[in-house]
Order: sequence, then structure tokens, then C-alpha cells
Amino acid sequence: MAISTSWLAKDSEGEPDQVDAVAINSKLRSRIIVGTTMGQIVQLHAATSDSQLLVPQHAMRQQRLRPVKPGSIHILPSGAVIMLHHADHSVQAFDPQLGHLIGEWGLPRNGVKWLTLCGGGSDLFVLGLRDGTVPELYRFRVPAELKPEAASAEPPSKLPATNVVP
Repeated sequence: MAISTSWLAKDSEGEPDQVDAVAINSKLRSRIIVGTTMGQIVQLHAATSDSQLLVPQHAMRQQRLRPVKPGSIHILPSGAVIMLHHADHSVQAFDPQLGHLIGEWGLPRNGVKWLTLCGGGSDLFVLGLRDGTVPELYRFRVPAELKPEAASAEPPSKLPATNVVP
């Protein structure tokens, strides 16, 4: 399959936006989510005229437009799309159907440069480097509002961190 590039914008210097991160979950309706170098998060689907060409279905906007780096987006079993904001030490979650921001949670700022994230079971895992050399893996409980059975009126929670691998 190929990703259509006709929808990608150009920045103020004329440089084209590029797809730089991909999250896929074949069990969910939101199967393919991409992040771009200009900070867009977009859900793709097969074009009606060519089933081998992926085109945008809809965009999920961010509060801040920053590049979405490889390994920075993940689709949870609930369908929520989570994104790691490297510079801000935070994780944002988006509703893939409506495209709106569900919430944002801060990560510890204890000298760790966050690199990538993924989810498994009821936990999120974030990998980082302490002082640029020592790998660390942190485990965070998936916030209640991102679980499949979450009530929409539930207030945002904090991400309590557990250092898994010092």
C-alpha cells in the first residue's frame, strides 16, 4: 500500500510535510494513524478508486504543532490514539472518531529524554534515556478515561510512574 501525498502541506520555507510515524491496529476501525513532520495526526483509509492507496479520512489536531517522531503514536485497545510529546514530557490522547483531544498527562522530568511509547494490557510503557546514555523503561497505568469501559464524564487522571528498568 502507498500513502497519498497530495494532502500534505508545505511549511513557511516551502519544505513539504512528511509522514514520519505510523500506528496500526487491525482489530479496530481506526486501523492506520499517521503523524507528520509538521505535527498532524491523521487517520487514513483506502481510497475508493484504488484500494492500494491510503488517503486521509480525518485529522486529529494537536494543541501544539510539533513534529510527530517515529515511535511516538500508538492506538490503545479502546481505540484512543496516544502521542508522546518529546519536548514537553507529556502524553496526549485523541478520540480517533471525533478527532478531539481527550486529555494530556505530564511525564517525569527527572533528566530522562523520552524516546518512544507503547501500550499493553492496562499499562503504557515509555522508553527514555537518562543523561543521554542510560536506558530507562517506565510503566504507567492507562488513565481510566482511556480504557474501553471509561465513562465520558470522568475527570482526567495523573499518570503514576513506576521505573521498570533503571
